[in-house]
Amino acid sequence: MRSWGADGPETLWSFAPCGPFAAARGDGGEVYAIDGRTVRISFTQDGGKPYLQGFYGAHCGGTGWVVFKDDAPSGRWASLAAHLSDQPMSSLCLAFSSALTRYRLETVAAPWIIAGAPRAIVRLTVIAEHYDRATLAASSNIERPFFAKGVGRIVWEAWTRDRPASADLAARSPGTAWSTPPAAGWVLSDCRYATNLVADNGATSGDKFGWPPTLSPPLP
Repeated sequence: MRSWGADGPETLWSFAPCGPFAAARGDGGEVYAIDGRTVRISFTQDGGKPYLQGFYGAHCGGTGWVVFKDDAPSGRWASLAAHLSDQPMSSLCLAFSSALTRYRLETVAAPWIIAGAPRAIVRLTVIAEHYDRATLAASSNIERPFFAKGVGRIVWEAWTRDRPASADLAARSPGTAWSTPPAAGWVLSDCRYATNLVADNGATSGDKFGWPPTLSPPLP
């Protein structure tokens, strides 16, 4: 689900066994900040940890988790070195790590389901890559989200050089023309698609499902 919550634009997702969103079961989401020319991820709850993870740095000498800026080029990558720390909310600003960040604007054909009917839809899409080290050569993991114009995040991919793919990956990863490894030796290890659209009256947000928690601390 995509909506605009009290803290900014957000996506919500449910984990295995999927089904309706249930915060008490550990389902979570991601909240974004639009900060001038920059889009950042403020915090997330991704199922891997039982708490909100804040991405610190934007207000204390670093950058935070930069997803992309409004200068995304077509035909090439723009890149920067993000400086951030990933800590349980609420935390102090700690020593930052460096993360190579790349992004570009391309026309992407993705598989959609609209009101139950499969469709191939092409939209201008920002493709972003967040590495776990300052360079591609030093990195072992990448997160690659796709943000379609007028829709938001439609695809998330995880690429790695040190762990196998999820067992059910082939069945739920139809892929796009941009779902390719960043270099030799990388494999797709996980993915999520948010292209099954159901009409809503616009009033739904994470608050309806109790996420993020009512006592969530200030944004990083």
